[in-house]
Amino acid sequence: MKNLIPNANSPLLNGVRMTAAERALGRFLRAPDGHDPAPADPPADPSAAPDPTILNNDPTPADPPADPKAADLKAADPAPAEPATVPEKYELTVPDGFEGIDSDVLAEATPVLKELNLTNEQADKLTPIAAQLVKKTMDRAEQAVTDRAIQNRKDWAEAFDKDEKIGGANKEQTIKDAAKAFDHYGLKKGEGLRLLLDESGLGNHPDLIRFVSAVGRDLAEGTHDRGSHVTTPKTPEGALYGPEFQPKG
Repeated sequence: MKNLIPNANSPLLNGVRMTAAERALGRFLRAPDGHDPAPADPPADPSAAPDPTILNNDPTPADPPADPKAADLKAADPAPAEPATVPEKYELTVPDGFEGIDSDVLAEATPVLKELNLTNEQADKLTPIAAQLVKKTMDRAEQAVTDRAIQNRKDWAEAFDKDEKIGGANKEQTIKDAAKAFDHYGLKKGEGLRLLLDESGLGNHPDLIRFVSAVGRDLAEGTHDRGSHVTTPKTPEGALYGPEFQPKG
């Protein structure tokens, strides 16, 4: 057989050239004895192996190292403070510029302060704030009264100027007549009632000017009377005895 004829290029076995069939048979027979084992699979490359954690997109990070500063801070935590002491009665400091704290107001505020669990020291810190609130409220109220008085004085003066009888061309004469009435009854300028009327602005009120100027005109003309009823002077007997003892007829 052609394949059984040794070839010049065939390997030698104990000095005898082997045919291709012998070589194949030799490999088959030697394999079980381990003389010519099949090459083993190469060792797995750990770097090439798939990472199931990454493939599943569910990374599990390693625990972070402990922070020594956090441990020190925890160890340095102070002991829990004792609960605040709420007094039965508050004694608050009077702020500068105030004579005292109203006892009724303090009595109304005490339940609220206790509900907030405020100590006397904590409540005392609120006193200056409350004082400023009161002061600003009073200042705003006073300013509102002042502004209103100024506006009233302006409105009354304008009404006086526009009045056809006492204002306009008659304004100067009206003022002179009013001054006569004040002077006649001893009300001096810059004093007493006249000062009050000037400071309050009531002296600009058209009705007051109309009344006082009419009195002054009547005094100047000598026609001033005190009403429609004229009182007859009493006789000495009438002044001494009552009407029941007066002569009849």
